[in-house]
Formats: sequence, structure tokens, C-alpha cells
Amino acid sequence: MRKTKKITISAVLTALSFVYIIFMPGINIPLWSFTPFSHIFLFIACLISPYTAFMTYLAVVGGFILRPGATYFVWLRAASHLFFIIFLVIYIKIFKLKSKKHILIASACTAVIHAGFEVLAVLLGLAVGFEGNGTLYYILVVVGLGTLGHSLLDYFAAIFVFKVSRLEKFIEPNQIEPLKPLPPENPE
Repeated sequence: MRKTKKITISAVLTALSFVYIIFMPGINIPLWSFTPFSHIFLFIACLISPYTAFMTYLAVVGGFILRPGATYFVWLRAASHLFFIIFLVIYIKIFKLKSKKHILIASACTAVIHAGFEVLAVLLGLAVGFEGNGTLYYILVVVGLGTLGHSLLDYFAAIFVFKVSRLEKFIEPNQIEPLKPLPPENPE
């Protein structure tokens, strides 16, 4: 039964990621785009299991490839998410997000890896000849700092959604320590 629930929640997160990315309006700036909360389902998937994270990652990449108006840079940036997912899944396996300190360290490291690889993806795109304008300063500030902030915002939103939705019952055994539970509801 537990395996069926995990497969189901993986399918739901995968579908939500795909649909959200295709239909959610975003802000497009040359070489960078911002789709509010587009990583929430991916971060939640990392909290559940490596399998769920990878399936959701594939949906995110597919969603950005099929998204109307998405450029090669958006595709490369979406593909670069694999690196922060690998880091986050391994970090969660080792430290189990037992405390606020572990949650903060995971968020900061994930955001830096996320931003760093998105900057590298844009630089790679420019190096292989994809058409785009931007100085190194522009790429570092807009893509790097923009992704850093966007990643932190989405990470903490995902932790919030994970807590309030009580998804810890779907996590892989020993994946993470259950986060502090919400108080029981008082019927009045």
C-alpha cells in the first residue's frame, strides 16, 4: 500500500509541475525568465524520495521545453536543475533535515548550486552560439542573483506546503525526520 501511495504522489507532483510550468505566466528578461513558484513541486519531490525527485525533474524539463515562447536558454537552465536535485536528495539522505539549521543549510547550498549551474547553462548556450545578448556582469547579476532569490523563495514555500499538507506520510523510510507537526485542529 505504501508503494502505491508513493507512486501516486509522484505522479501527482509530476503532473502538477508539468501543467503549472506550461500554463503559469512568467516574466521574461533576456537570458532569464521567472515563473513564480515553479520549483515548489520539485523541492517537495526531493523531500519525498529520489525517484519522485527525478520523475518531477523530467516533468519540469518537459514543461519548459513545451512552454510557449521558451528559449534554448530556458531549456538549458531547466536541464541544469539536475545538479541541485542530486545535491538536495543526498543532503536529505545524510542529514535528514532534523533541525532548522539543516533546513537553512540545505536551502542556502541548494540556492547557490541552482544559481551557479543556471549561470553556467547560459554561458554554455552563448558559447555554442545560441543567440542572446548579455555581458558577464548582466548574466551574473540577473541570472545568478535572480535565480538565487527565486530558489530560496520556492524552497521555503515548498517546506511550508510540505508541512501544511502533511506529506511526510509519503516519504521514503529514513528519508527525512518528520518536520514539526501542526497542532491538531480544534473543532469549535
